[in-house]
Amino acid sequence: VATIDGRPFLNVAGFGAYPEMLAHADGLRARFGRWPGQVAAAAKTLVHACPIELTINGTPRRVWLGFVGNCRHEPAGIAPSWRPRLDDGRFDVRLALADMRLSRTRLILAALTGRVARSRAYAEELVKELRVESPYARLRLARDGEHFERHGDFVIEKRPERVAVYAPHRAGGDG
Repeated sequence: VATIDGRPFLNVAGFGAYPEMLAHADGLRARFGRWPGQVAAAAKTLVHACPIELTINGTPRRVWLGFVGNCRHEPAGIAPSWRPRLDDGRFDVRLALADMRLSRTRLILAALTGRVARSRAYAEELVKELRVESPYARLRLARDGEHFERHGDFVIEKRPERVAVYAPHRAGGDG
């Protein structure tokens, strides 16, 4: 289990325009399918997004949006859809960067051509913890599809406890 600003999440968290991208993706996935809907949602979100200034693990950045997967996700790029493991102890951080000339145009073109993972306006890394500092009093954050506003500084970290999973025993099964 991971937390963003103290709130638990199992799958993904995000910041910047990521909460808005989730809202757009719901309707677009229903119309176009999962992958095309996610790419269209990313492009639509970036057209109207405003970049935010953050310090992420000590590095100053301007970003459009940040995606944080609980454990490494596949495939690379803006639309990850599965995790090879659920216990690798890391976060898969993916950033749409706004700190270069024409970054929004670069990202939209990369999303439409399926080349986001190769774009210089995109960053991806695996970390054990994410510390985010910002000059903003409030930021929109997301966790497992839920959007909320919190203080501009936050930490994304793993909880030391394990998740208890209940699986009822089926009579006549394999064990």
